[in-house]
Amino acid sequence: ESAAVAHEPVTWSRRPRKDDPSASSLNSSSVVDEAILKDTKKALSARSESAILKDPSDPFYPVLQKYTDVVSKNPPMGLPPDRGVRH
Repeated sequence: ESAAVAHEPVTWSRRPRKDDPSASSLNSSSVVDEAILKDTKKALSARSESAILKDPSDPFYPVLQKYTDVVSKNPPMGLPPDRGVRH
């Protein structure tokens, strides 16, 4: 037998109000470390290019080497043209 569990009623207004001090603290500069943000952007930018294919220290390099028959040496820099096909 399972005991009945009392739940708090569901409310959809959980977002803090604009005058709530906790809401403004999320957007403060103390939450975002600019150096970390810069490093993260740099890392993401490098990974979006073909740098993984050229960097043996990258953790994904061994995986790509294992599947060289299906990994392009010159990956496309963008999406293919839109041909109007919708799935």
